[in-house]
Amino acid sequence: METVSCNLCEGKNTEQLHRIEGFNIVRCKKCGLVYVNPRPDIRSLKALYDREYFHNDEKHSSGRYLGYTDYLSNRNNIEKTFDKRLRTIEKFTGSGRILDVGCALGFFLSAASKRGWDVWGIDLSEYAIGFAQKEFNGRVMNKTLLKCSFSDNYFDAVTYWDVLEHVPDPKSELKEAHRIMKKGGIIGIVVPDTGSYIVKILGKNWPEFRRIREHIYFFNKKTLSAMLDGVGFDVLLTEGVGRIFNIPNLFAECEIYNKFIFRELSNLAKRSFLSKINIYVKPGYKFALYARKR
Repeated sequence: METVSCNLCEGKNTEQLHRIEGFNIVRCKKCGLVYVNPRPDIRSLKALYDREYFHNDEKHSSGRYLGYTDYLSNRNNIEKTFDKRLRTIEKFTGSGRILDVGCALGFFLSAASKRGWDVWGIDLSEYAIGFAQKEFNGRVMNKTLLKCSFSDNYFDAVTYWDVLEHVPDPKSELKEAHRIMKKGGIIGIVVPDTGSYIVKILGKNWPEFRRIREHIYFFNKKTLSAMLDGVGFDVLLTEGVGRIFNIPNLFAECEIYNKFIFRELSNLAKRSFLSKINIYVKPGYKFALYARKR
C-alpha cells in the first residue's frame, strides 16, 4: 500500500467519502478529485490483470466486482461499440496512426484497422497482450506508456477506453500522451462519472466504486477537463456514453444489483430468442471526452 497526494492539484487535504473492503475513497478538498488513498502499489495492481480478469464468472460474488464475465465472447458487440467511438474521433481528424492505451485483447485495434488506421496498443496484462499479438504482432507491447519511449509527435490519436481510472499517475500519463501526439492530434477517453445522478442514488453501492481493487481514480467532467487543460489539451466534446450488449450479457452485468435474479434472467435469455438481440445501453454513469493537442 502507498499513500499519495492529489494527482490533479497535489493537495493533501481530503475528506473520506466511502470505505469499501478496507479501502478509503477520498475527495480532495481543493480541487474535488476523488481517489483511493492509501492504495495498492503498481505491482499489486498489475497482478489483477490475468486471464481470469477477462473471464470471471464470479465477479459479483459477495458484492465484489472485478473484471469481465466473459470479454472474449462479446467481441462482436465490443468492436461495434468501439466503431461508434472511432466515428466520433474521425469528426475531428482523418485516420492516421493511433495508440490504444490499455488495449486488452486488441478489439479496438481490430475495429480501427478495419477503418484504415495504423494501429498500436499497449497493456499491463501479459495474458491480454499474448492474445492481441496473434493479430497485431509487433504492434502491441506489455508495457506502461511511460516505458515505451515513443518518438515525439508520433501519433494522430491516443485512446483510453475505461483505462485512466486504473492508472497510478494519470497526470503524468496524459503529459506523456501529449508529448507523443502530433499537434492537433485527438485524445479520446471514457471514464466513470462521479458527477452522475446514479452515484448520488447508489452511493458506495455504485458498481464503479465496488471495483475498488482496480479503480483508484474517479473523475467527473470538471476534474478530467482541468487535468487535460493543465497538460496542453483543449476539450472538444464531452458526452454520455454506453456499450452494445446482447440481452444475456446485459443481464449478467446487472448481477451486482441482484445476483440471483439477474443470473437466472441471463440463463433464460441464453435459451431464448433474446440471445440474438443486441441493444445499445447508456447507463448514465460514464462519459466520453475528446480533446485536441494544443
